[in-house]
Amino acid sequence: MVSSKFVRYGKPFHYIRQLVKNSLSLLYPIFKMAFKMPKVESVFETLEQLSTNNKLSIVRFGDGEILYINDKLNLPFQKYEEQLADCFKEIFSNKHNNLLVGLPVGYHDLSLMSKEGQIFWRSQIVWNYPRLKKYLNLETNYANASVTRLTYGFENEYTSKGFEYWKKILIGNNALIIEGEKTRFGVGNDLLNNFNTIQRIIAPKHDAFDKCDEILLYVKNTININQTILIALGPAAKYLSFKLFKEGYRVIDIGNLDIEYEWYIRGASKERILIPGKYTSEVKGGREIGDYPNQNAFEKYKSEIIAKFL
Repeated sequence: MVSSKFVRYGKPFHYIRQLVKNSLSLLYPIFKMAFKMPKVESVFETLEQLSTNNKLSIVRFGDGEILYINDKLNLPFQKYEEQLADCFKEIFSNKHNNLLVGLPVGYHDLSLMSKEGQIFWRSQIVWNYPRLKKYLNLETNYANASVTRLTYGFENEYTSKGFEYWKKILIGNNALIIEGEKTRFGVGNDLLNNFNTIQRIIAPKHDAFDKCDEILLYVKNTININQTILIALGPAAKYLSFKLFKEGYRVIDIGNLDIEYEWYIRGASKERILIPGKYTSEVKGGREIGDYPNQNAFEKYKSEIIAKFL
C-alpha cells in the first residue's frame, strides 16, 4: 500500500498533486462567495501590535498545522497526536485577551503573491477552510501568522521594515528560548542583542510534543514570570505557547524568524539557502547539522543552555 506521506511528498506524485492544486484553485472565486471568511490583519498590523503592547503573546498557524487537524496528518517533523490537535482547536477559538492567534497570509490577501503562491493558497483554502471554519470565531480579528516570514520571496524594503519591528519586539531584561536541537536561534547574529541575558531549553528537533509536558513543568518551577519566552519548535510550539500563556508568561511563537533573518543579512531573498550550523528544514541537507562554525558564538550558545529534554 502506498503511504499518504509518499503521495503528499513523493516525487512520482508531483504532477498529480500539481493538477489537483490547479483544479482546486479554479474553484476559489466561487468558494469565496459561498463562505464567510475570517478577518485577518496584515503582517505590519500584527507587528505594530506586538511592538507597542509588551503584554501580548502570539501563537501562529501555517498550512501544515491546518492539515494536521483536518486530515490527522503526520507532518515530517511531528507525528499526529490527538491531544495536540485538540489544543489547536481550542486556540483557534480566539477568545483569550492578550493572545494573538495568527492565521496564514493566504487568508489575508493574495494580491501581492506570485502566481505560484496564489495557486497554492487558493487550493489550500478551498481544500481546508470548510473543515477549519467550525473551529474559528468569525466575529473576531485574527493576527497574521506570516510575521516571521519576511525574506524569501519579498523585496528588501518589505523585509527591512519587518525586521525593524522585530528589533523593537525582541527587547527586555531576560529571554528564554525553547527550541529544537540545533535550531540555535539568534546564534551568530544580532537578532537577540536587545535582551540583557539569554537562556535556552533544548527539545527534540522531531516529535517534540512528547517532551512538552516535562518542559512546561520545568518552566513553571524555574523561570520568572516576567521573562519573555520565545519558542521555535514547529507544531509543538503552539501547545507550549498556549499553555505558558495561560500560566501568565509573555510567549512568542517565533518559528522560522532566525533563518529568515539569516537569509536577509546574506541577501538571499530569491533562493532558500543552507545556513551553516543551523537546522534549516526547507533546504536540502539542512536537517543534518554539525557544530556551529564560529567557535566563540558556539561556546556562548552552549553556556546559555539551562536544560535539555531529548
